[in-house]
Amino acid sequence: MTDSERIKSVLDHLKMTVAKLARELGYANATKIYNVTQGLNGISVELAKDITDKYREINYEWLKEDKGSMLINETIKVKEDYGTFTDLVMVPKLVLDVLSSQQRTIENLSEILKKKIDDR
Repeated sequence: MTDSERIKSVLDHLKMTVAKLARELGYANATKIYNVTQGLNGISVELAKDITDKYREINYEWLKEDKGSMLINETIKVKEDYGTFTDLVMVPKLVLDVLSSQQRTIENLSEILKKKIDDR
C-alpha cells in the first residue's frame, strides 16, 4: 500500500477530511497532509508521529512502513459459562502490553521476596 493510500485509509477511519485532520493536529494548513494524499510526498516521521500520538489506535509501523495492520487492537474471545464463544471484545494492544508488563513485574518481585525470605 502506498503512503497516499495509507493516509487516505486513516482519513476514512477517522471520518475526517484532510483539512480537519490538519486542524486536529494543530497544523497551520493542510498542505503537508494534502501532498501525501496526492502522492507528491511520503509520510514523514513527524507526520506519522503526530497522527499516532493523537490517535493512539493507529499503528505507527503500519502508517510509516506499511508493516502490520492499521489499528492496534487484538481480538479476544470471551467464553460464556457454557463454553461457547459468543462475544468478540476489542482490546487495545497497548492495554494488553501494560498488563503483561505488570504481570512480569509482579512475578519478578515475588521471586525477589521469596529469595529474601529464604536467606533469613
